[in-house]
Amino acid sequence: MRKITTSIFVLSLALITFTGCKKDDAPAEVYPAGQGKITGTNGLSFDVSGANAVFNRQPTGGYDAISIVAMLSTAPVKMVTIHLVDITATGTYSLDPGSSTDLAQVTYVAGSGSSDNYVSALSTTSHGTITVTAISATSIEGTYTTKVTNLTGAAISFSGTFKGNF
Repeated sequence: MRKITTSIFVLSLALITFTGCKKDDAPAEVYPAGQGKITGTNGLSFDVSGANAVFNRQPTGGYDAISIVAMLSTAPVKMVTIHLVDITATGTYSLDPGSSTDLAQVTYVAGSGSSDNYVSALSTTSHGTITVTAISATSIEGTYTTKVTNLTGAAISFSGTFKGNF
């Protein structure tokens, strides 16, 4: 009888322990200074973190510039960049270069020719948006949806997330 009681106790304890664990209880990802995570879906699919996801902030020349760069895997090296100028608060910002004094831009570089370089500012419609959900002197987090176009008019639409430390 004592064996059955002990077994029921151990089983109950295990059940209570595992029931209390939720996915939300997982620790948040922590990135070293200058690194983070950038994802993309739809037209470009990528999930880049660590040393290949570079986060940099340079308050110089009277404005505040943030660059987020994702180096996409193997040769030929491809790169997605997010540039933010004078965006120092949470909010949604247009990628239309004529929309405000704040500047936000997404680029995708797939090679060395001008037809390999895609920029959100070249899109004639549907530039997209960047939403900054958290920003401080040392970190930034948010989402984006963009349409990038090259000089020949070819376009790629994609969206994703970013989170990192400066």
